[in-house]
Amino acid sequence: MLLFFDNNEESIDMVAIPIKMFGRLNNYHILQGKFERERVIDLKEEPNNPQLSASSAFFKHNLFPKFKFAEDMVTSEDSIMINKILLEKQKYGVINSATYYYRKRFDSSSTIDNSINKKEFYTEKLQNYFMALQEYSYAKFNEIPLFIQYLIAYDIQWIIKDPKLDILNDYEKDEFLNNLKLVVSRIDESVVLDNEFITNDAFRSFFLYLIAG
Repeated sequence: MLLFFDNNEESIDMVAIPIKMFGRLNNYHILQGKFERERVIDLKEEPNNPQLSASSAFFKHNLFPKFKFAEDMVTSEDSIMINKILLEKQKYGVINSATYYYRKRFDSSSTIDNSINKKEFYTEKLQNYFMALQEYSYAKFNEIPLFIQYLIAYDIQWIIKDPKLDILNDYEKDEFLNNLKLVVSRIDESVVLDNEFITNDAFRSFFLYLIAG
């Protein structure tokens, strides 16, 4: 790990390792493919390599306290921070000589498992994660880099997989749908069509419907 950082000191600020789940699930994370070999991923050349987990990553200490976890999120606070960091150099390292083991509880009692039943999963996640990251990117580059678009296309599918919109009042439902359309409208069609990590054709069709307006 330290040797990898030393050898790539100028080009990267972060190194990620694979995630393997155990307990209720026993498999590697869907994004496992990028760890087939140790390397530096250039997100301008290979934008479809989302990194969302801080627990499975190591960072240079001089990034802090400039970058910090978002305090207005129930989940995904680490993804926001990570991708603001990645916007600096648009590169990060991946190594496969270590593994982060993530326990999926049999009773599905974790914060992430239960987040789908909270209003914040639909309201705050759209506003304070997807929209905020798009706006941060645009302010920095006058565009939304493709790797941010791929990240959001991957992560937003879980919101529309099995939405529990009954927990929202009418105003919140309208706001959710309007914000969802806005976020998706900022994603290039090719990011959806060519995205191996969008796991369901129905999601892909819905994305394209929203993009078309």
